[in-house]
Amino acid sequence: MLLRHASLAIALLASAVALGGWSSCEPSLIEDPSFDLWCGQSLCAWQLEAGEVRRVSTWHPADAGVELVGDPAAISQLLGISSRDVSCLRFETLAQVDADASVTLEMDFLDDGSVDYRTPVAGNDWAAVSYLITPPSWYRDVRLGLRKTGPGRAVLAHLRVTESSECSDSPLPLPDRPLGANCLNDAECADGLCGVAIFPYASEDAAPGVCGACRDDAACAAGEVCGADPTPVGFAAACGPAGRHVLGERCLVDGECATGVCCLSVCAECCPEIAPCADGGACLAAALPEPLPAFSWLGMPAQCDPREGEGAAGAVCLVDEDCQSGSCQGSGPLRMCLFDSHPCETDADCPFGNDLSEPACRQAGVRDGRCG
Repeated sequence: MLLRHASLAIALLASAVALGGWSSCEPSLIEDPSFDLWCGQSLCAWQLEAGEVRRVSTWHPADAGVELVGDPAAISQLLGISSRDVSCLRFETLAQVDADASVTLEMDFLDDGSVDYRTPVAGNDWAAVSYLITPPSWYRDVRLGLRKTGPGRAVLAHLRVTESSECSDSPLPLPDRPLGANCLNDAECADGLCGVAIFPYASEDAAPGVCGACRDDAACAAGEVCGADPTPVGFAAACGPAGRHVLGERCLVDGECATGVCCLSVCAECCPEIAPCADGGACLAAALPEPLPAFSWLGMPAQCDPREGEGAAGAVCLVDEDCQSGSCQGSGPLRMCLFDSHPCETDADCPFGNDLSEPACRQAGVRDGRCG
């Protein structure tokens, strides 16, 4: 991955220390921005990557900070943010760095060990410095690091990171994006293919594509279909066996669904005006499991109304109410992530969390169900 350097417009704040008078009232996105939390001889919230750290006085004897000791010396912290959360970052620093030392701020936007961005940290007699960074259009698992080189002394009193709405620069580039990541062009994807965006990620204000492994069936082996497969970061177009997805799972085309129907990006039993029910029965969207937040992307399949003659023995089903017999039997529970219908077993399997602090992995019905 290429190392990206960006020129920043760095604004010195009006006072060298009007300390505490930071330009933003937003909460810090990092833990322990003032290096106050120590676990013995180590910072509790920061991981030591190289050298040593030492608790020392800063601009005032009563204000403690961290000295980076060694050449090199480095600390890092994993930020719990992604491109879905934050599109503009404000950095505010307070440091003292000798002339024969330097400190750089580093960002690894995939936490894969490759630094994607770095910029020097000003250390000019405790003058507070603020600057903006526009992160990539897609990112996750951001590791923020501070690295000191040179024999001189380097002490930091504050490193505050907040969300802002003031960025005007273009997003930082981020190549080598994994399957399922939003993309603008093929060059951004590790596999070199920026393909169709799969609902619910496709929207007018989102990146127009998703890194995938195929664009159509022509790229797949005999008997395979280019469809929507889950990845750790979202759905991606990928080759796989025909009929591999059951009722209620995400899809791109009919051929990947065991039911033979992909309706509104969900494997379904029917689809209004496209794949009608036998004998003209009503094609209805399955009921959402309760309770659900008002805002979710849990896609429920269209099914033929069992009250109109459907739902006989052997018919596909999701819940008992889909069957005339009142019994839907399958291979186990069909669990999906609340905000994208990602298949899951626990909340930890869901690539996107829930801001409402509710369980993210929900049971939607029976997997590969058939009416008894």
